[in-house]
Parts: sequence; structure tokens; C-alpha cells
Amino acid sequence: MIVATAEPVSGKDARRLAQEADSATFAGDMTLRLIVREVAEREGITNPYELSKRARLPYETCRALWNENSNMIALKTLERLCTILKVRPSQLIEYEPEVLPPVEETKAKAKRSKSRKA
Repeated sequence: MIVATAEPVSGKDARRLAQEADSATFAGDMTLRLIVREVAEREGITNPYELSKRARLPYETCRALWNENSNMIALKTLERLCTILKVRPSQLIEYEPEVLPPVEETKAKAKRSKSRKA
């Protein structure tokens, strides 16, 4: 899950948001992912250090984005990345739709579990 914030998040709020993101239940793998590394490499940027210098962002932020270890991104960070990489925000985010089972199959499982309990 990616959470975009208009203002920098720090301290207690950052920890709370991280805990909420960790405790959220997902039916499958993450469906959104930041592809900063792929886009940066197309622009000739070879490592997170170079990205941090060009974008004037903290190295740790760029390293986390580069290695896909980030579950939140500030709007200012996204804006700087888009400016440096010459892309739109949608080109930094890859979306893979989650495949859910058909509704009938889900209902059948629910009926079976109820009949086992009775």
C-alpha cells in the first residue's frame, strides 16, 4: 500500500501510519509498487546515491525507493522524482490488479464452513 501525504510525516504519526499499513489485511501481494529504479536507469541514473544527489532527496529515502522497500511516499518526494526523471507520477507506479475468486465460489465456501460448525 502506498500512502501519499501532502506534508512530511514524522514521529508518532509516521509510526502509527506504518503500523496501520503493516496490520492491514490483503488478499494477495501488494498491487501497487513504485518502479523508481527502472525509470531512473532509463534516464542514466545507475544507483540510489546518484538519484539522491540529482533529486536533492535524503539518501535513505532514495535507497528505500530504489530497492522497493518503501510503503509510503510524500507528495514532495514524488514531485521531485517526476521532475528529475521527466515522467508523470503514474509512470512511477505500477498497478497489478488483484484476482479475486468468483462470488459463487466464495458463497459456497461460506456455506460449507457454516454446515461444519453446526
